[in-house]
Amino acid sequence: PTLLFHLGGETALTVLIARRLGCKMFGYAEAPPGWQGRFERLFYSGLNKLPPGTPPDDIVGDMMVDAADLRRAAAGRDADGAATIGLFPGSRDYMVSRVLPFMAAAADELARRRPALRFAMAKADFVGWEFLADLPRSDPGANWAVSEVTLHREDARAWLMTGAGTRIDVLTNAQVLAMADLAVSLPGTNTGEMGAAGLPSVVIVPLHMANRNAQQLPLPGLPGHVGRIPLIGPPLQRFFAHQALKRTPLLSLPNRRAGRMIVPELVGDLTPCDIADTLETLLDGDRAALSAELRAAMGAGWAAAQLADEIDGY
Repeated sequence: PTLLFHLGGETALTVLIARRLGCKMFGYAEAPPGWQGRFERLFYSGLNKLPPGTPPDDIVGDMMVDAADLRRAAAGRDADGAATIGLFPGSRDYMVSRVLPFMAAAADELARRRPALRFAMAKADFVGWEFLADLPRSDPGANWAVSEVTLHREDARAWLMTGAGTRIDVLTNAQVLAMADLAVSLPGTNTGEMGAAGLPSVVIVPLHMANRNAQQLPLPGLPGHVGRIPLIGPPLQRFFAHQALKRTPLLSLPNRRAGRMIVPELVGDLTPCDIADTLETLLDGDRAALSAELRAAMGAGWAAAQLADEIDGY
């Protein structure tokens, strides 16, 4: 028998495909999706509050925990003992072009204070090497600090060099997740995987990028593209950004699961010093206890196995 399993994206499209195939649907989500009456079974990650009466067996846990475990096991960890700061500047070109130079400026500030630190950027599959080799130059009239970076490649290795001479190795998300001691990231799925891996992170939302030009605000999904619409796009994007912040007072997924601030979140007119100060506080703190707290907030990794059992039983 054919079974269609919805794991994300547009629910209406899943419904249309199921109708075309003449099959039943299962779904996995953080909250009840649209068209939920069309699903034979719905399973939840447990991140959000669910309607009263939701069967406990339908809450299977978060597959981001499984993903983090798999990635760390596959990537391994560098054993030289040097503390590494992971930079997660986003998964799309328009995010990276704005956020990476800002994160690089924070890396310069932290490297000035602590020269022994290492830095690594997590390169998403959607970000091409050609793009990194020819990053758009930053707006000279911008009111936030940036550090221009240049790409270098030799054999299988790649790294970025800032104008101040800070080296930032370019690796996969999985490699940075496995080797980093601390991370800086935009909000998103990465924060859940970091939490599951016990990797403390600082989540940043540099809103001052929108004060000059809303098209420079690195929002994920549809709101990120709205800003490109002539005339009405920038004000719409600012509106979406502020509405999202109102609805989501906690941005990091471990924080949202715990219902309180476990790892810091920096929102507003940020400076590289703000990020460097926060990272130094984490470096000097009890990172082992913080890692344990993050893993506890994300829960055990058993969602994928439970979902596989449900499909097998169907």
